[in-house]
Amino acid sequence: MSDQRRSRGRPRTGVRESVITAAAALLAEVGVVGFTTKAVADRAGVAESSIFYHFGDRAGLLREIIFAEVGGYKAMVDELITDDVPPAVGFERLLGFLEDYYLRILPGMIAVQADPQLMTGIREHRPAADAGPHRAVEPVQAYLAAQRAAGRIGDVDRRAIALFIIGAAFQRAMARRFGAGRALPTGKQVAQQLLRLVAE
Repeated sequence: MSDQRRSRGRPRTGVRESVITAAAALLAEVGVVGFTTKAVADRAGVAESSIFYHFGDRAGLLREIIFAEVGGYKAMVDELITDDVPPAVGFERLLGFLEDYYLRILPGMIAVQADPQLMTGIREHRPAADAGPHRAVEPVQAYLAAQRAAGRIGDVDRRAIALFIIGAAFQRAMARRFGAGRALPTGKQVAQQLLRLVAE
């Protein structure tokens, strides 16, 4: 009985992911004005009720777009730590991954900022989920701590260095979004400067 109850109205496996993909693409194309649950459902080829089932409402779907890849980010940093990747390579990988990540989620972030109701929904959801931009700092700090333990970097303020990395990636993503990526130092150049900052 419970299995029947769980399956009743549940979209097939993969619907959630396809909705997120369709929603992100639609948002990048039309912005927040054309970003409706009906438009997303049409793009994904699912019933609009599937969106409400999985995400609650439009704000919930936007939250998911913004935070969907956090797990991939943490997994990437864990891999850097497990594989003992030195800063000369690790910094560039971090910067590249974060830049691409921010580039993908910028339309969602802009949409939230443009809609006070959506912004309120995000703020109300954040404390319960402990989600937000500040959580990006912790994985980088963990990587820096591992490199410090390995004797590859000095006794630096790891939180500040993590913020440098994240901030640089975000700024480059913004520049690329507005077609000005070449106006800023490359990720490789930023990584090289960071190496000088953290040198033993």
